[in-house]
Amino acid sequence: MQISVVMTTYNGEAFINQQLDSIIKQTLLPDEILVCDDYSNDSTWGILESYQIKYPELIHICKNEKNIGFEHNFLNLLKKAEGDIIFLSDQDDVWYSNKIKSMYQMFERNPNILALSTAYDLIDEYNSTYRDIRSVVFNNNKRLKKISWKDFVIHPKYPGMAMAVRKSLLNQVSWIELSKVPAHDWLLNLFASIHDGMYLWDNILTSYRQHKSNVIGSSANKHISDARAMRISTTVSLLKTYELFLEICEKQKYDNNKIELGERLTRICKKRMELIESERLWALIRWDISNYNYLTLRTFLGDVYMGLKIKLEKG
Repeated sequence: MQISVVMTTYNGEAFINQQLDSIIKQTLLPDEILVCDDYSNDSTWGILESYQIKYPELIHICKNEKNIGFEHNFLNLLKKAEGDIIFLSDQDDVWYSNKIKSMYQMFERNPNILALSTAYDLIDEYNSTYRDIRSVVFNNNKRLKKISWKDFVIHPKYPGMAMAVRKSLLNQVSWIELSKVPAHDWLLNLFASIHDGMYLWDNILTSYRQHKSNVIGSSANKHISDARAMRISTTVSLLKTYELFLEICEKQKYDNNKIELGERLTRICKKRMELIESERLWALIRWDISNYNYLTLRTFLGDVYMGLKIKLEKG
């Protein structure tokens, strides 16, 4: 099986060298590394050109004529990948040297896997490892776990930087209108889970970098000046995934269980939005508790944190 790595970049000059070096130093090299820059205005493009000159047979780069956003950039680049197994890469992480070989072998042993996510640790901008609320999710026990569509839709917590997919999965998502996609990794994992092919391998193979310029990352390392605005933004993003899930279910004529769950999650999310916007904080907490089976722990704790922060600021 051929192996592709796809990476999108935008103003990534600070860490792009470390990310590329960690891929080039893999114990099993990919057959191609495709990198598309999303109209950076720093030195990222020059760095990419220098790597392509050094590794002309391995690294292939392109640049968008305007900024289109990382979601669309990833989905466009995935279409160009020729590998049977495609690894998704951020621009600022560090891969363990055995990542590609370990995940490739897992795909070989398990033909039912369509999307494979792995465990990861967290590093800061100085390469120091640290822990936050997500660290308790992983035990690094090397166990492989199948993720059901229901578990994924309720708990969409599997970032693309720690996953790889079979090329065959891309055929399942090719008809989706890109403007409606909230995140490329969410879309791929959704269809993999619906087709019984989404798996989590509790094996730490990536150091996920958290820093002030992250597009998506841990909120634990960021100063939140407006807790309410951040919760609204997060809830809007979540609501978009539920609405797209419902649209997919209806167009694909999925069973009523999926449609009913999508409708329930949408109602819960809209009510949360209403309570956040009106700052009815205790009502929000009660609503969360009554619907706890349909929320992530991180969502619940985020609402509690927002409530406490607003109360303290108002005295």
